[in-house]
This record gives sequence, C-alpha cells and structure tokens, in this order.
Amino acid sequence: MKRFDAHVTEKLNTIWKTYYDAYIVDVNESTFYGIEDMDWNDIIDYPINKKSIQMYGTVSCLASILYYLSWYGYEYKTSTENREKFLKKLLVSVKELESGKQETYELDIDKFREELGLEKETENEKKLHKENFQKMCEKNDKENKKIFGEDYSSIFKN
Repeated sequence: MKRFDAHVTEKLNTIWKTYYDAYIVDVNESTFYGIEDMDWNDIIDYPINKKSIQMYGTVSCLASILYYLSWYGYEYKTSTENREKFLKKLLVSVKELESGKQETYELDIDKFREELGLEKETENEKKLHKENFQKMCEKNDKENKKIFGEDYSSIFKN
C-alpha cells in the first residue's frame, strides 16, 4: 500500500521573508513528486510530515503547500486545465528531443550576456556565484538531514 506524505523544507531565508519548498514523498518507494504537478484531489488528504511541522510550523507548511497547489491557477478547474496543457507540451518536447527534431545546446553565459548587451562577468563575480551555489548546497544538505535523517541521500533514487 502506497503512503504519501507532504514535506516542507526551508528553501531560502532572507531578511524579509523565509521561503519554503514543498513536495510529496512516496514513503514506500522514496520517490519525490512536485505538488504543482499533481491533481488537488489526489493529495488533499495526505498527511504533512511531522518534522516539517515541528521545524517550520503548521501555517508555514500549509501556506507552502497551497502556494505550489495554486501554481497553475487559483481555481481547481483552471489549475487542472493549465497543468494538463503544460504537461502535454512537455511530452511533445520530450518526443521531439528523442526523435532528433529538437536540438539541445549548451549555453555559453559570456556569449549570452554579450548578446544582451551586458558586460562580461568578472572572475570575482564568477567566484562569488560559485561560492553562493556551494553555500546553497550546504544549506539544502542541512535541511534535508533535519527532515530525513543523516543518511538521507539513500532515499534519492536518481
């Protein structure tokens, strides 16, 4: 029997506001699902992970879940239609990529900035971006350990 839980983790903490990430976990399969890509009726009665509530509070957890539920619209019908349109377009894109109709390319950020009329990124800016990315990864690691335990990486299949 499948058992799903809604999980919330802190995504970003600024001076003004704390942002959270919310997602659904299939507890038996250790599979993660984006709330925004699920039907409201499917997840409405899933429990919220107790550790998430203890760490962030019920209101923050519910607000985050509602935020992602309303990603494609604030009314059930609109949200469902918009989500289905998006997923259909996504499937078409995947098929085009697999068939070779659609090309992929690597983005050269310096070239892209040049096309936009922006100055090239300095070495110090590149270093700062790399350091900020590393800090973000370390913070995410700490948050995941709080929710899932020290050996949380074993629950991620991919």
